[in-house]
Amino acid sequence: MSYYPKSQIKTNLFTNGKEFIRSDNGLLYVGSYWKTSNGEVFSGKTPNDRPYVELLPIPEPVEQTPLNTTTEWKVDYPSNITNSKPGQVPKNHIFQPLPEELYLGQASRYFTKKSNQKVYFEISKDTFGKLSTKSNEILFQLYTPITMIWRLEGNDDEVFKANFNTAKDIQNRQQLPGFVNSFKGMFVYPKK
Repeated sequence: MSYYPKSQIKTNLFTNGKEFIRSDNGLLYVGSYWKTSNGEVFSGKTPNDRPYVELLPIPEPVEQTPLNTTTEWKVDYPSNITNSKPGQVPKNHIFQPLPEELYLGQASRYFTKKSNQKVYFEISKDTFGKLSTKSNEILFQLYTPITMIWRLEGNDDEVFKANFNTAKDIQNRQQLPGFVNSFKGMFVYPKK
């Protein structure tokens, strides 16, 4: 976070839980907060209250249309927003290639990045699908879905180089700083 002089920070503000969700877990936030001149909002009374968490506005309800496109309707949410459940935080998934992927020598892998941090972790294909389609079952507002083809076959040097280059290409094309480093040098799937 950037430095802000005291004149550019409003402190000792309070929310009753109808304005913000926490960026780290997507839960509704009730309590003190402070705000910067550019609109960033953080938990705590002042920047000195650590650790603080960035707060995000509660997402607006999405307008939806039925199959019959001659009529439009809106989703009605309860007037008390605290009774509605936010989507779930994506769960970590351990990569395990399927037998057919081992036979083909490559597999699809799925990852996500926390939108406001350089935090990456592997997710399941199902979770990737929910993030990609912006399903309300998951906190799609806070996570970016990523997929890549992972090479499984060949000598270790070739496999390492191929997977490293694929990750680097994704990092550059999708502007995902630190994606390559998130693998901690593990670009070869261990052979049994």
